[in-house]
Amino acid sequence: MNAVLEVRDLTVTLGTSPVVRGVDLTLRRGEVLCLVGESGTGKTLTALALMGLAPAGARVGGSVRLLGEELLGLPVRELARIRGRRIAMVFQDPLHAFTPVQRVGDQIAEALRIHQQPRPRRESAQRRAVELLDFVGVPRPGWAARAYPHQLSGGMRQRAMIAMAMANSPDVLIADEPTSALDVTVQAQVLEALADVRRETGAALLLVTHDLGVVARTADRVAVLYAGRIVETGPVEAVLTRPRMPYTLGLVGSVPRPDARSPLTPIPGTAPTPGTAGPGCAFAPRCPLAEPDCVTSDIQLLGVDSPSRAGLAGFAAHEAACRRVRLVSQRTAVELFPPGGEAGGGARGEGGSGVPAPFSPGDRDPGAGTATTPAASASASASASASASASASSNGNPGSRKGITPSGPDKRSPGRHRDTTPPAPGTGNLWPWRRGTPPTPGNETPRSPGRADPAHGNPGSWPRPTPPLANPPRPAPPLPLPQSTPPAHPAPPSASPELVLRVTGLAKSYTPPTGRRRRERAVIAVEEVDLEVSRGETLALVGESGAGKSTALMEILSLTAPEAGVVEILGQDVARLTRRTARLLRGAVQIVPQDPMSSLDPRMPVGDIVAEPLYARRVPRDVVAARVPRLLGQVGLEAGDAERYPHQFSGGQRQRVAIARALAVEPALLLLDEPVSALDVSVQAQILDLLLRLKRELGPAYLLVSHDLAVVRQIADRVSVMYAGRTVETGPVDEVFDAPRHPYARALLSAVPLPDPVAERARRRIVLPGEPPSGVPVTAGCRFLARCPVAALLAPGRRTRCETEIPRATQVTVAGTHTVACHFPHGGMPWQHIRTDRGTSGRPWNQPPDRPPVH
Repeated sequence: MNAVLEVRDLTVTLGTSPVVRGVDLTLRRGEVLCLVGESGTGKTLTALALMGLAPAGARVGGSVRLLGEELLGLPVRELARIRGRRIAMVFQDPLHAFTPVQRVGDQIAEALRIHQQPRPRRESAQRRAVELLDFVGVPRPGWAARAYPHQLSGGMRQRAMIAMAMANSPDVLIADEPTSALDVTVQAQVLEALADVRRETGAALLLVTHDLGVVARTADRVAVLYAGRIVETGPVEAVLTRPRMPYTLGLVGSVPRPDARSPLTPIPGTAPTPGTAGPGCAFAPRCPLAEPDCVTSDIQLLGVDSPSRAGLAGFAAHEAACRRVRLVSQRTAVELFPPGGEAGGGARGEGGSGVPAPFSPGDRDPGAGTATTPAASASASASASASASASASSNGNPGSRKGITPSGPDKRSPGRHRDTTPPAPGTGNLWPWRRGTPPTPGNETPRSPGRADPAHGNPGSWPRPTPPLANPPRPAPPLPLPQSTPPAHPAPPSASPELVLRVTGLAKSYTPPTGRRRRERAVIAVEEVDLEVSRGETLALVGESGAGKSTALMEILSLTAPEAGVVEILGQDVARLTRRTARLLRGAVQIVPQDPMSSLDPRMPVGDIVAEPLYARRVPRDVVAARVPRLLGQVGLEAGDAERYPHQFSGGQRQRVAIARALAVEPALLLLDEPVSALDVSVQAQILDLLLRLKRELGPAYLLVSHDLAVVRQIADRVSVMYAGRTVETGPVDEVFDAPRHPYARALLSAVPLPDPVAERARRRIVLPGEPPSGVPVTAGCRFLARCPVAALLAPGRRTRCETEIPRATQVTVAGTHTVACHFPHGGMPWQHIRTDRGTSGRPWNQPPDRPPVH
């Protein structure tokens, strides 16, 4: 069998809660086994238990045998002798895994000197450390060996961690989410380094990840973990293309694909809290096919080809812990978890209280019991009660919660939200881009937002009934400046009445606050960015870390004069705004941050958090009290959630709260800064579905910043690719993704893994050399020149143009919607015309390809 690691009935108990429950794994030499699942399913704890690194107080049971030697129960000194020499680990966060006060090369050399016999001298160990850093593709390995961990980028630290793990040629390598926080180009380099290590040492690799694209690219076999148990396992092609467990099917359907736009299938509910799973199938409360027996009796892994027989032998066996294998094989993810419904829309799904309706009796397996589960019946009753409660709240009885009740004393801290005075005369409509006409000298006393409006339904109603899609909302005219403060120069006319945002030549630099660089020139974060976003459109900004995406977002949000360039919002140049017009325009632009937990005040109930923007706009309290429950319901939360605090919500629910707060003032432009980067794929699918639904219903424009190009393909209408502070390619998302013209865009898209093993392994990838620049590089010509695979193949005379002249954006399609800033843009030919050499070492592309690129 050639097994190097055998795990049998592994259990890990924290206190009285069993977190890992009977896990069986087998790794052969040179094999890659991926452990996948949502957060909280026990993946990382399983990996730590194999290394003997379980948390203090945890009780570990079962058997872990490394080449026949039992590891569980060994004394600490014996485990220390084995760890690092025969079994090694690459941790998720190398910055915390490295010693911060010790040089990287010294730490790698220390691993060599501890485990190797005879013990090498310090000088030879340090030379070997430099060789290992060079092998895994760290640029300037000699400098990196002398650097401290904080001086390396995230990708360099991760590769240095891999170098230390492989230093003693271990038999088993465990990698815990090694690419979770990295850009796709750096991710490709790290995966290439892991592949090189396996080829060099022959080690078996246990890869813990939630990224099914990485699984499709690297894995030989997959084990899907849920609530501490393996629910499906088998060869990667069988599990990802023919899943037989409803959870696996929903997980695969939740993953966005970069090669095509397809409906996502978010799984309703959430995974059970570790240690709370009952005796039956832990997935039964979320499963649309659950039977009563699923809730009460457990089921072991069964061969999917013959569900009546257990224990099919062999590494090629495909097994699933499910009674409904035959029915699952006849259903697609869209059929099991329909998008846009109770499950797909996430109206109550992410919170864990909603379960999709089970299939009709005609859809049941022959001989199976009724398809209606007790959990589903209870959920239906709970949903009905919640609907009745929400309806009562919306009819003017929102409850008695402090801060949003229309009557009674305000018992909050002095000075917080006490200003309930209606807008003063002459201040204009609070939402001129959504209601009525913009303020003008002759029209500066519009109705209050809480006043009855015969054109928009009941008093204070929000949101207004959405018009049918065939009749989109009429575009509002630009917000004019008051006549009392005319601009110094007339504002240029808008190119389109639908335009919400126009950015031209935006630039931003900063001076490091401390250290030696303070005496040097300023760091340029954004050099020249051009953007246009129309009403109801989604524009995505993509690029590696340090490209300037978030800096551009913050410059737009600040509503102040930029360092260079022009920012126009709703036709208004932000450099010419008066205090009054800036205040009016402030509500037109809102942001959904990357980390909602850090942006939500932990001392305030969610109801107060959502109401805060409305109080800042001086909306009457009775109107706020009516709107808050509706806002929460609009993003898929319960009206009763207004009483809870941020720490009582899951990550996806906190993101919903942040979206509700941003929507409170009905913005015309919503800035989305990596809104789903920290979420599991199933919760990510729910948030994406929510954002798409809100755009259809309310019609705001989205400016999305993301490094996940698969997410961009699903949600964006147009995409703008940034590199080193400049826009290098812009166009419709389908054109840019299917036929990218800039070499950087082609490399970026080729590095995004597909969640399909067959398609992913048939693709050719471009792995860029070097590291992404931190700030704009000091060069006279193209900023991408040092990493460009096309420029490396040019004749010296043609290359001179790239070295001396900054490329300008030019149209490359007849329609004029696709622009590229490159001297030698690609002609949209297939990927095979660009070479795909390994570039992780940072060395130049010095070998000619079989055929040159076509321009």
